[in-house]
Amino acid sequence: MCDRHIARFVLLAVLSCPCSVYAQSPHQIAIVVLGQSNATNEASIGSYVARNGGCRTIDMRDGAITVAADPVVPYVVGNFGGSFMPRLCDLLIATGRWSKIILAPIAVGGTYSADWAPGGTENPRIGEISGRLSAAGIETGMILWQHGEGDANVTTVTQAQYVANVRGVQQTFHRTGIDAPFFVPRETICNIAPITQPVNSKAIGAAQAQLVDNVTFFAGPDFDTLDSTFREDGCHFNGTTGTPTVASMWSTAITAAMR
Repeated sequence: MCDRHIARFVLLAVLSCPCSVYAQSPHQIAIVVLGQSNATNEASIGSYVARNGGCRTIDMRDGAITVAADPVVPYVVGNFGGSFMPRLCDLLIATGRWSKIILAPIAVGGTYSADWAPGGTENPRIGEISGRLSAAGIETGMILWQHGEGDANVTTVTQAQYVANVRGVQQTFHRTGIDAPFFVPRETICNIAPITQPVNSKAIGAAQAQLVDNVTFFAGPDFDTLDSTFREDGCHFNGTTGTPTVASMWSTAITAAMR
């Protein structure tokens, strides 16, 4: 990634330096994670506590910053399992690029891209987390969009509509003062009852690929490669093989984009 993208990852500073110099300098960043249930505490086994003391989580509701651990906050009623996020934090700090990472989860299970786009029910959450991070003096280093299963399996949203919705999400971040690399994975699989035949996975997968421009939007992992052995119900990642693998895939995609 060129210098103008690397600069987005830096806390309270704008760097103009070679990538090799940047890689040797630890920094603090926030990672905003949004989307639907696989970006929440959906894994039935959730007992992971970040090993690195630099891993923290910020609560969108009150701005409290705590140790990154399952279940990450803010959680919803009945959603007290595990996620990939604390593991991802450990993996990223282990690269030596950052000394401290603040996870900023705002995902809501069962949501569609239209819910996060301007005018959608969940769109205000972007402004809320932006305000919390700004008040704490923490710059956002990246945005992870963990989303796609809902639109791919139970809607008829077109490729163009999904692209427009996600671009609207990114523009909302921009309007709230966050200009950070926005990572979009391929994520369409959800083989859970009553879904027996995906109705829209081709369009959503194509939209996710179309969004990637390596300027604002960057390629996340291909989670459609993870079969039922990584999932506990055909849709949600389990806590044994699923969330550790998801964390590893995210770490690989992020570090690849920064080279």
